[in-house]
Amino acid sequence: MTIHDIEAFHAILTSEHPEEELFRLPRGLVDEQDAILTPNAPIRWGSDDDNQSQLLTTSSSTPYVPTINDDGASEWVNMLLPGYGRCQVQRSDLTYTRHRSQRRANPIDSLEIEFDRINSGDTSGLPMLLESIGESVQVLTFNPTKVVADVNMILERYPNLQTLFLKKRDVTATFNFTEYQTVKATLPAIKFYSEDISALANELCDPDGTLTKCLQRLKIRHDRILSHNELLQSYLMELFSMLETNQHLEYLRVLMYLCFGEHIDAFRKYHHQPISRSVKLPTVCKVAFFLSVHSRLFKSRT
Repeated sequence: MTIHDIEAFHAILTSEHPEEELFRLPRGLVDEQDAILTPNAPIRWGSDDDNQSQLLTTSSSTPYVPTINDDGASEWVNMLLPGYGRCQVQRSDLTYTRHRSQRRANPIDSLEIEFDRINSGDTSGLPMLLESIGESVQVLTFNPTKVVADVNMILERYPNLQTLFLKKRDVTATFNFTEYQTVKATLPAIKFYSEDISALANELCDPDGTLTKCLQRLKIRHDRILSHNELLQSYLMELFSMLETNQHLEYLRVLMYLCFGEHIDAFRKYHHQPISRSVKLPTVCKVAFFLSVHSRLFKSRT
């Protein structure tokens, strides 16, 4: 994911004719249109070194099929078939529904990004990729297992974010920013130590810290540590200290070897303990509460 890669991606994303840009096809004489493909229509798909295509059919009609690179006259028309990509169909098998100019642009509100766990390669284009998607993203699942990624870099580019799922090698975290969005406040800067369990636990001990208030769920893997027993013991003690003071964390899961099972009861002590995180009240409950209060006020006045 180099800067050069994302520049090419951005050019396609912002193009007035992205499909033709993607396949490096010249502009058609006819604007792109959406169409319905007739059932059992012959479809040319793929090509080999001899430019021979496979012939496919579909048993049902296929809606929202966009045409591309159309000259308006040829028997076979280039189009994009869901699940297959670029194909060709006969013009007589298409029922046109609308031009591209009539399409509504739907902003992306949910996004998932995952990297190769063994070799992530050059990821210098990541910030540019996030910017290319736009500020409409509200839910982001981000899996940079071996990629150095700053949470604040994400928050700066996605001011409307409500939920962030972050998956690192030993830490999986869920951040909830709904309270900030409700009052239209700027998302805070966060100190998140995914590579340092000790620093993470200490940060979560601060009852007024932004990380404490935003971190909703946390999973920590200790099952990769077997020979460093003293280190693991210190981690566990710091997590216990955190649980004593943290009143916002809804869920904590710690994976460790069975030989450290003596600590299970200590963790179980905090199970189902009340926390301070607010819960969104359903509209029906709000209405019932309002009617109850209104009824009492009305009776008191009469």
